[in-house]
Amino acid sequence: MPKKMLEVKVEKITESLKVGEAPHWDECGQVLYFVSVPEQAIHKFNVETGEHAKAYLDGRPGFVVPVEGHQDQYVVGLEREFVVVQWDGEDGSSAKVVRVLGEIDPAVLDNRINDGKVDPAGRLFAGTMGPEDETGFQLEKGAFYRLDETGIIKICDKITVSNGLAWDATGQIMYYIDSWEKKIRRYDYDIDTGNLSNLSYLFDFRKQKIHGFPDGMTVDTEGNLWVAVFGGSCIVQISSEGELLRKIDIPTEQVTACTFGGKNMDILFVTTACLDGRGDEQQEPPCGCTYKITGLGVRGHSNGRFKLV
Repeated sequence: MPKKMLEVKVEKITESLKVGEAPHWDECGQVLYFVSVPEQAIHKFNVETGEHAKAYLDGRPGFVVPVEGHQDQYVVGLEREFVVVQWDGEDGSSAKVVRVLGEIDPAVLDNRINDGKVDPAGRLFAGTMGPEDETGFQLEKGAFYRLDETGIIKICDKITVSNGLAWDATGQIMYYIDSWEKKIRRYDYDIDTGNLSNLSYLFDFRKQKIHGFPDGMTVDTEGNLWVAVFGGSCIVQISSEGELLRKIDIPTEQVTACTFGGKNMDILFVTTACLDGRGDEQQEPPCGCTYKITGLGVRGHSNGRFKLV
C-alpha cells in the first residue's frame, strides 16, 4: 500500500503583533513562548486551550528561554543585557528583572539583542543588530556572543542583523545566520567547550534566487534546517548538504522565526511581523500573527532550557 500523503495546513493561532519573534517550545509545560519586540512583551501560549498570557518589560526583548530548575524564571535578551526575569506566567501579572547576567555591545548604545537560543548543554548564544535609520540598518555594528559559566565571550563582530541559531542532533555542528549576508553559516561545534571552528557556508539565498532574508531557524530530527524567510512569505527546508528541499508558503510577507513543538514535536510554530511601509497590514490573515503548521511529516528536537550561571 502506498503511503498516504499528509495535508500541510497553515493555521493562525494568535492575533497580530508588530514583531513576533523567537518562538521557544517548552516541553515540560507544553506551551509556546515568544516575544513581541516593539510591544516590549514576553508571551506564553497554550496550544491545547488557546490560553494566551503576556507580560510587559522595560525594554525590547530579543528572546525568552525558561531557566532550568525554575518554574517562574526566564533568561531574556533585553536591549543590550542578558537578564533573568521572574514571571508567574499569568496574563496581566507583572514580570520583573531579578538578575542582570551581563551587558554587551557597550560601544554601540543603540544596538539591541535580536535573537538567542541555548545549545544542548544549556549555554546561551545570542547576537545583536545595529540601529536602524531612514535608510535601513547600520551595517556591521552588531556582534555574536556566548554566555556560560566562564562569562560572556564575544565570538565574532561585524554582524548586521544577528538571527537564526540551530544545532544538529549530535551537537557537533552549529548553524548561524546574519540576515544581511543572505547566507547560512556552518561551524564545527565542540559541545564540551562551546567553541566554534571551521566556518563555511551551507546555503546562499542569492545564488538560489530566494527572495527575502533568512531569519530564525530550527532543525528536524533528520538534520534538515527549516528557515524563516523575512520578506519572502515562506519557510524553506534545507538539507544538511545545502540542498533546497521544500518551500512552505506563509500568508504574510514578514516571516521571522520557527520552532517545532507539540506533544509529538511535529508542529512547526511560526512567528511573523507587521512592520510599516511594506503593505503587509492589508494582507489576510493578518500579518504579525503566530501560526502553526501541521502535516509536514517530520519532527523536531526539544528546545533546551538555560542553565543559570
